[in-house]
This record gives sequence, structure tokens and C-alpha cells, in this order.
Amino acid sequence: MQKLISKYYLKMLKQNQNNKTVKIKDFCSVQTGKRPNGKISTNNNQFLIPLYGASKIMGYTNQFLYDEEILMVGRVGTLGIVQYEYKKCWPSDNVLVIRTEFINFTYQLLCQINYEKLNKGSSQPLITQTDIANYKVNFFNIEILKVFEDQCNKFKSKIINLKLKNIKLTELKQLYLKKFF
Repeated sequence: MQKLISKYYLKMLKQNQNNKTVKIKDFCSVQTGKRPNGKISTNNNQFLIPLYGASKIMGYTNQFLYDEEILMVGRVGTLGIVQYEYKKCWPSDNVLVIRTEFINFTYQLLCQINYEKLNKGSSQPLITQTDIANYKVNFFNIEILKVFEDQCNKFKSKIINLKLKNIKLTELKQLYLKKFF
């Protein structure tokens, strides 16, 4: 489904050539995640909140920084992996957190950035909040963006439902395997 949304985004780009150039900070807030007080590598009854690193979930914590739709991009080490979360989570200090009302558009846009060109690190890759916040992009008419967001949200709800089903099936599988092993 993500490929379908990406195709829709690229089609929208081609159809709307008279868009204006703005900086990401003009329609998004860009912040850095924080180091959690405590974490463990696997979730349990107390540590259920995913702790996001630059490219994946790196553990679990018992507190959350965000309980809303956010985008995350690695800022130290691994660059260019865009992560999406819609529920309670804790982005680590190696992550840039992007919040916007145009979450689907911004996700697609962030996936198109060449992060290697933004890299300021020498031995370890590094990008800053300012690098992303001041990055110039093509921005569309608000009405076009709203239509795009509405269409993507239909797909996204299906994706979220499938992910929840996969989690349930994994839990059931683990319970079933415990009976025999």
C-alpha cells in the first residue's frame, strides 16, 4: 500500500507544477527526541512504550514523549530512514521528530530527500534540526493537500488495521508455541 501512496504522491507532483517553494519549518515543527530515563530491550507489562532509534525500535520504556501522529528521521548514525508512529512512543535523542497536519504529504516528501547531501558528520553521519527545518520543498495548494491527506488516510487506516492483526497473530503464535516448547 505504501507503494500505492507513493505513486499517488508522484502523480500529484506531476499534475501540480505551479506550486510554491517553502521551507519545511513553514508547515512542520522539527524537534529532537530525548534520552529516556530507563529502557529494556523487550517489552513487558511495565515497559510497553516503543523507544525509537535512528532506524528502528531499539527498546521499550515506561513513559511516552508523544501520543499523536509523528514522523521520525534518524539524525545521528543512520540517516534517511523515515519512521511513522500514530500512538504513544518515545523517540530517542538520535531522532528528529516532525509534527504537521500534512503527515502523509510530509512522509512522502521526507522519503525523497537526499540525506547524504545534508550530512555534516565526519566519522559518524549527522544532520541537524536546522538542516531539515530549512530544507526547501515544493508546497501545494491547501485544498490539493487536503484531498491528498484524505485519500492517504483511507489507505493508512487499512495499513494500521493489518499491523494490529499481525501483532495479535504473533501473540497467538507465541502462546501456542509455549504450549509445546
